[in-house]
Amino acid sequence: MYLYRKGYSMNLTPQQINDLAKKYLEGVASEDEQRQLHEWYDVVNAGDIEVVLSKTPQDLEGLRKDILSDLKQMIAFDKEASREGFMRTDGGREGPAGIPSGEGYPEAGKMPSVGGRSGSVRRRYAVAACVVLLLGYGAYYLSLHSRRQEVTLRASPPKPERREVPPGGNRAILTLSNGSSIVLDSADNGELARQGNTRIVKLDNGQLAYRAKNGGETEILYNTMSTPRGGQYKLILPDGTAVWLNAASSIRYPTAFAGGQRQVDVTGEVYFEVRPDKTMPFIVVVNKTQKIEVLGTHFNVNAYADEATVNTTLLEGSVRVVQGGRDRRLEPGQQAQVGKDGEISIVRDVNTDATVAWKNGVFLFDHSSIQSVMRQLCRWYDMEVEYRGQVTGDLFGGDIRRSLPLTKVFHFLEKSQVHFSIEGNKIIVMP
Repeated sequence: MYLYRKGYSMNLTPQQINDLAKKYLEGVASEDEQRQLHEWYDVVNAGDIEVVLSKTPQDLEGLRKDILSDLKQMIAFDKEASREGFMRTDGGREGPAGIPSGEGYPEAGKMPSVGGRSGSVRRRYAVAACVVLLLGYGAYYLSLHSRRQEVTLRASPPKPERREVPPGGNRAILTLSNGSSIVLDSADNGELARQGNTRIVKLDNGQLAYRAKNGGETEILYNTMSTPRGGQYKLILPDGTAVWLNAASSIRYPTAFAGGQRQVDVTGEVYFEVRPDKTMPFIVVVNKTQKIEVLGTHFNVNAYADEATVNTTLLEGSVRVVQGGRDRRLEPGQQAQVGKDGEISIVRDVNTDATVAWKNGVFLFDHSSIQSVMRQLCRWYDMEVEYRGQVTGDLFGGDIRRSLPLTKVFHFLEKSQVHFSIEGNKIIVMP
């Protein structure tokens, strides 16, 4: 099953779904058509989503028999190969939702060849199997729609509904130098306050920007932007540097930069696109202990207290990570990991797309444990987590939009041997 998602296909008409399915089963669908059908199939939940096929009952029965015959051959073949599902820590199975989690996994959305047979065939029969199962159980009933004789297959009885938890959004609090606070998500666009000779403006796109007045003596005042759990926000600093804050993060900065350097203090997770200025280096102080020295670059800092290390990932330019008396310089594609003991280790060729996916509105998992996945989900949906029973050793890969409600995220993750329930403000993770 694919966890990989670039968008939705739920706006497809029943006829379009049938046309795509026919091409898919015949093996003549284009890559774009396959992607559309994959996305439609991935959100099919037999408990609450209708599957519509413009076929007569006789056609459906014939199709079911053909698919069942082919599936038997596929199952026999697959007994000699790894079971389709999520990657186990023993490295003997495929990655989550069909994205292999071993070394050198192929482009997302494409399965590796197994025994000379392409994974696209397996994927095609995964979709077919869904149809077969829906047609093969008496728990489903057929109801003909007018004109197009569409057959609707609906599960009965429905699964118990879980409390819906909405995703996070653009939420932040701005604390001014005098200690007063502004809730940015509910503030009107336009000028919010003045700090010395600097105007603080909320732009039409919701971002916060600082506008310095030309001339006159610049008074250095400090502001702090903080996001709650379930919040994120974008900020343009006085020098033009762009900053993205993930959930449960903060940045403290001057309302105007002066002197020989530009220094800010951060906690949580923050992504920077620093405006180059060789005469005034950019300094990021992380958790009041670690320092990152920058000239002009794009990089991400993950410094959550519940993570094992503070990770600085470089996308462009050059930075130097300083911790105590140690320092290391990074090149693009590298990540500095600073442990609790202050040691700095360098990881090369990291998946930078996964590192900064959050600022692009996506959860992107790459060989991620269930604990790592849950930490990200809990911050974004403002939940706690409890593990009951044996914790899965599966590794997860693929991406999910952060705009989805939590139950939809569960729908993807439960394609592995892991299940979820919600009790109050707590996610219960079970085998």
